[in-house]
Amino acid sequence: MKVTNPVRDRWLAGLLRRATEQPDLSAERQRALAQRIMLAAMPLLDERAGGPRGVWDDIERWAGMLIPAGTLTAIAAGLSLLWVSTSAMPSATPAAGTQTALIGAATNNVTAHDLVDLLVAPDGASRGDGQ
Repeated sequence: MKVTNPVRDRWLAGLLRRATEQPDLSAERQRALAQRIMLAAMPLLDERAGGPRGVWDDIERWAGMLIPAGTLTAIAAGLSLLWVSTSAMPSATPAAGTQTALIGAATNNVTAHDLVDLLVAPDGASRGDGQ
């Protein structure tokens, strides 16, 4: 589908015809034309360049992407928590040796060697010294 604007097309065609009918521009006319173009473009270029960009300008540019991404992340996290909380997996309780090792380390009543023995011992095994 081709969309055209007949009024504008005729206007552009007329401009192009007049431009091709005129003789070549002299160096002086070219400089004058370039200067007029630059003078007309300077306000637009200055506005576009703007001043120094701040943090809020960066946030404004990224907000269009970050807000939907953050929303999707929050929804995914909520669904993950819901799925994990309703799963049928039994909760893992620490082994007796692990509990004893943690209590011994917290109270500073067990030596480092005994802590290692408690942590690597199979479940239900005692330390052998009666404790």
